[in-house]
Amino acid sequence: MNRKPGEISVNIFALVAGIVLIVLHNELQLLNYIVILVGLGIILPSAFMIYSFFKTRNEIMPNAGGIIALIFSIMAATLGIVMIAKPVIFVGLLTYLLAALLIISGLYHIIYMAASSKIYKFPFWYYILPALILAAGIVIMATDLAKIQAVVVLVTGIALVLFAVHSAIANIVLKRILKMENRD
Repeated sequence: MNRKPGEISVNIFALVAGIVLIVLHNELQLLNYIVILVGLGIILPSAFMIYSFFKTRNEIMPNAGGIIALIFSIMAATLGIVMIAKPVIFVGLLTYLLAALLIISGLYHIIYMAASSKIYKFPFWYYILPALILAAGIVIMATDLAKIQAVVVLVTGIALVLFAVHSAIANIVLKRILKMENRD
């Protein structure tokens, strides 16, 4: 069961994002900054689409798909501008997205290890960490976010680092098992 390059890059991203969140968890405006970065990430492709529409408008007659793409690009750019201008509005949503990320990553590891059981039956304790990550996401979903913002960021950072480490360990174990099976 070889890992794809996309899976490796997800793990590297999770590790780096987790370390950044751990280091900066006491920064009061951290989630605001993240919302602003996401807003920029929405504005840039939207601006490119709007520019492309008007640049090619004279070359060909715009069809309904082009006009719809223009409308959605304008809407997305507006959303990005609002996210940059008023990031506080989106901090709660971002926190819920981080909690959903933890839930999804915990489930991913549990399902991945269960699917890999044809090759290697992981010991019970391998399932503890993904279950804890899953539980952390559920707890964050059920908690009042305004009171524990720094804790949410710290827990998310730790969980992302653990996700990356756990994924690397599971991958190493499976590769060793596959190598041993190929020798026989």
